Amino acid sequence: MTVADRAAAVVVLLAGAFAAWACVRAGSAGLAAAAGTASVVTATSQAFFWTRSRSRPRLVLERLGDGRLQARRGDVRPVPLSIGARSRLLGPSVFLDVTFASGSKTVRCRRWITPLDAPGPALRRWSVLLPGSRSLAS
Repeated sequence: MTVADRAAAVVVLLAGAFAAWACVRAGSAGLAAAAGTASVVTATSQAFFWTRSRSRPRLVLERLGDGRLQARRGDVRPVPLSIGARSRLLGPSVFLDVTFASGSKTVRCRRWITPLDAPGPALRRWSVLLPGSRSLAS
């Protein structure tokens, strides 16, 4: 769970509180209750998915000496991965969009990694790797 995930949950809750407040001011208590309930249900379901994802083995992205990339989850044999077209450098942070095979299906993993999530040297390594993969938009 990254800082961006936590921030998204806070934004959803704040947006629901603002919508409820605006509806109350407009005299629509029923709509206010619906807006507040929707935001709480959305944030709660996201927290449920975070809790469930913590029980799965950790996904580790590795770069081999020859420049190829692979994904390793738990003790399972690593599989090659590819960097998607939506991977971006966003100032001091990195948005990763990677795909890899897991069993009989293709898994797509998207993560926004900020300096609060990973140490600076790790982000700098990704900053060098992403342009080398030729997947970044100009």
